[in-house]
Amino acid sequence: MPTSTDLANYIPLSQKGAANGVAMLDAAGQVSASQLPSYVDDVLEGYYKAADGKFYKEAAYTNLIAGETGKIYVSLDTNKTYRWTGTTFVYITSGAVDSVNGLTGVVVLNKSHVGLSNVDNTADVSKNVLSATKWTTARTITLSGVTATAQTIDGSGNVAVPITAVPATLLTGTAAINTTGSAAKLTTSRTISATGDAAWTTTFDGSANATSALTLAATGVTAGTYDEVTVDAKGRVIAGSNIVKSYTTAISGTASIAHNLGTRNIDVAMYDTVTFYKIEGRIKLTDPNKIDIEFDSALPNTVSITVTRKDI
Repeated sequence: MPTSTDLANYIPLSQKGAANGVAMLDAAGQVSASQLPSYVDDVLEGYYKAADGKFYKEAAYTNLIAGETGKIYVSLDTNKTYRWTGTTFVYITSGAVDSVNGLTGVVVLNKSHVGLSNVDNTADVSKNVLSATKWTTARTITLSGVTATAQTIDGSGNVAVPITAVPATLLTGTAAINTTGSAAKLTTSRTISATGDAAWTTTFDGSANATSALTLAATGVTAGTYDEVTVDAKGRVIAGSNIVKSYTTAISGTASIAHNLGTRNIDVAMYDTVTFYKIEGRIKLTDPNKIDIEFDSALPNTVSITVTRKDI
């Protein structure tokens, strides 16, 4: 049986988890959140995803953390804190600069931080500029009293102002002026050439006459003598051909002969190849390229036949 001393060391069941009693532990040996003040778990950790403005439990953005008012949310990848407004997470800033020129926290900038350690505070109007590559603003130089071409100068190089005319009132003394506009020769020689149906080129500077051979362009027709030619609009022969004038063969009886002379205006001569007597037969002009020859009796010997164009 417990003694009065033992009973004094026990906590009554009525005080477990009750006001003015003792807190109860969960299965992990920790006080459950329901028995802790609300501010104990007001800071939640997770990962803020800027793309959708939500908090997740994992860096892979898999499980959402629901927003609750009165709580602070810390993004573990950036260490930035946010609060839930009821509709969105808002970044909480202390007023300190997050990052300036690689510096974080409350930053006080000086010239060395931004590479201005060698820059003084002298006003521009008080500075003595020793030299410059060119002027900031280019200027125009013109000449009055004469006719000249204005030039632009920015100090980066020398500029010459061409004078094209001077009034006679500015001239004194005597001067010989050539008003014919002539010159002995061109300062720079020029090449004159022609292309197309003929090729020709020569160099000319005006100091002397210049001549050069003209080479006609070939039309592609081989040099020679032709029975028929084709001429283009410029009078050039662009094609040529020779006419087949006659056709000779030998037959031993009635036969058709393809001569390919392209005309019925022909002469036909036949002779016995043994006796060399002239042979006669019936000749039919079948078409411009063929004749049919018939004999009343069998031929004793082979007959030579020559077909000759008459319209040559």
